Amino acid sequence: MIDEKLEPDDAKSILKGVSNPLISTFKLGYNMLLNLLRAEEADPEYVISRSFAQFQADAALPDNERQLRMMLEEREKVVLGAEGEETQHYVRLRRTLDKLCVDYRAQVFRPKHIRHFLNPGRLVRIKNVDSDKDYGWGAVVSNNNRGNVAAAGAQRGDRFSVDVLLLCVPESDVDGQTPEPAGESGGQWMMVSCSLRMLDSVAQNLINIPKDIRSAESRALVGKLISTVVPAIIPLDPVEDQKIQDTEFLKLLNRIDLVTKLVNESPLRKKFSSDELEAVVLRYEELSALDKKIFDVKKLVRMGKGLILKHELKQMTRLLQKLGFVDDQKVVQIKGRVAAEVNTADELVLTELMLDRSFNDMRPEVLVAVLSCFVFDERIEEKESQALPADLKNAFAVVDKVARNVAQKAFECKIIADVDEQLKKVNPGAMAVVYAWCSGKSFQQVCAMTTMFEGSIIRVMRRLEELLRQLAAATKSIGNSELHDHFEAGSL
Repeated sequence: MIDEKLEPDDAKSILKGVSNPLISTFKLGYNMLLNLLRAEEADPEYVISRSFAQFQADAALPDNERQLRMMLEEREKVVLGAEGEETQHYVRLRRTLDKLCVDYRAQVFRPKHIRHFLNPGRLVRIKNVDSDKDYGWGAVVSNNNRGNVAAAGAQRGDRFSVDVLLLCVPESDVDGQTPEPAGESGGQWMMVSCSLRMLDSVAQNLINIPKDIRSAESRALVGKLISTVVPAIIPLDPVEDQKIQDTEFLKLLNRIDLVTKLVNESPLRKKFSSDELEAVVLRYEELSALDKKIFDVKKLVRMGKGLILKHELKQMTRLLQKLGFVDDQKVVQIKGRVAAEVNTADELVLTELMLDRSFNDMRPEVLVAVLSCFVFDERIEEKESQALPADLKNAFAVVDKVARNVAQKAFECKIIADVDEQLKKVNPGAMAVVYAWCSGKSFQQVCAMTTMFEGSIIRVMRRLEELLRQLAAATKSIGNSELHDHFEAGSL
């Protein structure tokens, strides 16, 4: 490569690189909006119009208009034919089935349902759902209850992994990379550490695995045995074998059966062969993607011709009026003055909790534990969030009720699309840990009672300290010394 001729532009690009584009992420928050409304001469629309995001939208208008014209011309050339509505219905059914299958996998392969079956010799099918790489069938060699953060498909918080013998591309595991699946081209049997998210199917079948399979020859012998057993594989039954009797799961199985039946009975399956049907579906998917791009570009064109975030500003103002943070004349009320002091967490829910005296009757350690719901955003094992003392459960129920009321009004104002999804942001995962720390337990004891990383615990504590300072300052703005002392006691 050194002997090859290098163009000046290429050399410049190699040596200097290309800088990342500077794109504004400006967005309007309730704290910012309330502070603007409090100022006499401040105008939210003026601030938006002078933002860098508005400047970029104005500058990009000619290119966006040209791109929109090209997309509309391309859209006119794409024709689905008489089967357009049938194809749309069929694709929606398939998407619904895919979503149901994701929910099915999440239930069946939860640690408490599957970990007892992942003993050495168990045949499992491995597939990376993120990259759509199918490793095929392999055999479990060992499992790890504490998890492996380097396991294929692992996400933050995953605490269970399995080492599986799989057929992979030779020497594809260099520099600690996850080996690539060999597919039908043949390959080498290698050990791959996989998270439970990589499980696609688990068989009833078991094979005998030697204690030492470090050599390539021993792994090849086990691989040959796996290939022999694969044609006779019988998958585990989640009800009969795993004994999953949850009512919601049984309903999920019924929905999967129903949607599968509708997919199989689609008129398109009678009109087209499987290859032709896939081509029709692919054409529809391309058309849907193009329609989405057209919608997005039209939105950018509207923003360039007018004021960005104007629609969002109206919706947010409407919500503040519904909740009583501002009046009909957009004059900030007591609730608004309190919320204007908080920017670390959900200022609307916290203000509602403060002013309906929900915090007043809580002990300081319970209060701080409740506030952790607003600053903790990680996923932990479900049993940890369920094993809460009665007083913490009661306190969280109060928070959940208020948060649901705010989310419902936000849904009515068309700010959010799903109330339940919004409520997931109020996360009780760190309540037990924070409560134990505030009750006087040592950091070592706190770490021993959770699967959270030590750094995550410290980060939650620091964010809590900042939130408590802001809430204490907010109580001063309304002259509530009792609640101020309550927050001060929680921060000690």
